[in-house]
Amino acid sequence: MKRVGLALICLMFAIFAIGVTEEVMWRSFNFMEIVGYQIKTTKSNLSEISEKWFYEYFNQLRGVHVPYDYRIQKAELDRIEVLDEQSVQVNGTIYTSSRNLSVIDNLNLIQSSERYEYDFEIVLVWQNEGHMWEITDAMSPVQYQIQHSVFQDAPKIPYVMKDTDWAYAIQDSNLYVTYDHGETFKEVPNGYEQVCWDAIHSETDEYLDDESYIITPEFTAFIGRNSLAVKLIYSLDQGETWQESNICSSNYKGKAYLSKTDHYCYLTMALDHLMGDDYYGTYRSADFETWESVSMNEAFDENISCVFWLSDEIGYFANANVLYRTTNHGGDYEAVTLPPATSTIEDIGYDPFDLVVEMYQDHDVIYAIASQKEGDYKKDGQLARGLYLSYDGIHFEFVQEI
Repeated sequence: MKRVGLALICLMFAIFAIGVTEEVMWRSFNFMEIVGYQIKTTKSNLSEISEKWFYEYFNQLRGVHVPYDYRIQKAELDRIEVLDEQSVQVNGTIYTSSRNLSVIDNLNLIQSSERYEYDFEIVLVWQNEGHMWEITDAMSPVQYQIQHSVFQDAPKIPYVMKDTDWAYAIQDSNLYVTYDHGETFKEVPNGYEQVCWDAIHSETDEYLDDESYIITPEFTAFIGRNSLAVKLIYSLDQGETWQESNICSSNYKGKAYLSKTDHYCYLTMALDHLMGDDYYGTYRSADFETWESVSMNEAFDENISCVFWLSDEIGYFANANVLYRTTNHGGDYEAVTLPPATSTIEDIGYDPFDLVVEMYQDHDVIYAIASQKEGDYKKDGQLARGLYLSYDGIHFEFVQEI
């Protein structure tokens, strides 16, 4: 018995040591960004230089020393096309090591029909000095086409990021809002630097998640960050004037969910990231001067997929396909499970909708939309999602696929 006990202790210690070692390696991992990457070579052929970059770049992302947010199994080069004297389009197939969704965002991968297999498309802009080649810019093929279209010399207007009456727009590293489908624009002062800049990864992200901002004539708000604090940048008069409100101290930029009820503004955001998981906190304010922390259940304080506040007191937090509902602004919670998608199960033999990604209310009816963690089930080439509704906010029923 003593030997068995000693063996168990040794095993537990070994597991602990491995975990600690991995954590130390992951924290010391230095991800090399695409822009600024250098290749030293005597070659002058852009195709050969780009091929060398492709394998060097993705080989750094293989092995146990790489966090799951970046780790891949292998990379295959599919095609290289020289577009002009400095620009090259690179297409490849990337096989990831896990289902961690962060790796898709961090490496700008594109979902494919196969599990763990993603498409990679990028246009690299090279600059040469002697035998050193450096990537000075990187963009999607669509962005390259826009920059080099026959209309590029036409007068520039902000590029509206969403085809709606109320939307945000980007132009020349400035953030704007429009309330009339792009007819007129109001600039958000210092908005681009605070809203789009990711200090952790030293890059900008102009494609904001829909749930991370609010644009209405009555209330417009973005989540901004600097080295000291997370803040709310907001306007109450359709962008005529803007104000800022400090919420908390955090330099990590992850998922964020912004909601406005009758008397409160709620913000749930990732505050830290550890071993592949985001950890969240929730805050609310009635006057935009003071923010109070809202209690969250330990069952869903990590990897939240959706947050929806129906009123000042009633809110929903989604973790996978389970909703956690509070009726007293976080005092306590009850779990609400979505029912099976019966018609879909009859068609394909299983229920693929296991990730709630959106909730909204329309004419006193609450709707929930569930997507897929794996992304295996598609219809007409598009990822299928499930629509659910509830009349009392507790009991949901499956409506249809969308």
